[in-house]
Amino acid sequence: MNTDHWSRSGSRSPPVERSIPWAELLQRTFRVDVLECPKCQKRLSIIAFITDVIVVGKILAHLRLPTASEPPRPSRFDEQLGLDFDIATDYSSPLTVVDDQSCRGPPT
Repeated sequence: MNTDHWSRSGSRSPPVERSIPWAELLQRTFRVDVLECPKCQKRLSIIAFITDVIVVGKILAHLRLPTASEPPRPSRFDEQLGLDFDIATDYSSPLTVVDDQSCRGPPT
């Protein structure tokens, strides 16, 4: 690995990649503070991460919550193949639909 650019910048070590906590990512993405109590609005703290599938299943069953996810829905690929799209050859304006009489085109 070439580290010449680090010595030129005055830094002796490579830059450290900052990991963003998952709660902050959810806050940024969905504007939901997952660490705020929905009843009293105080800060929650994480006491454990349960990753054992059997233990998670037992907890969910005890709480009478679903223990299995829904089966995946079938693909809609065949339906989408039947859609009639005109292939645009003019990419100068992405709003223009080729050969569609009902389209007025982009505003001028």
